[in-house]
Amino acid sequence: MTALVASPQASAVPGRRAVGLLTRIAQRWSVFVVAVLGWELAARAAGSAYFPPPTTIAANLRDNWLGGTAGQLFLSDLACCPAWPGCSGRG
Repeated sequence: MTALVASPQASAVPGRRAVGLLTRIAQRWSVFVVAVLGWELAARAAGSAYFPPPTTIAANLRDNWLGGTAGQLFLSDLACCPAWPGCSGRG
């Protein structure tokens, strides 16, 4: 006769599995966050126009690209028209 032995995964509590998944996601994202923070600190310390901090890049992206109407998928004329002439219906 063979004895039935439950596998460790089968006896795992679903909540524990979710916590493990969240832990793995947090660990992976923490590497990205630390890299961006390092970039921010290094760029601010350098003060170079050729090495801007990510906050400056994000602000310029928002100001220059994301300010249009819903019809343009919230892209501004600066972002939409030169790159894709048919985007606003004028091309």
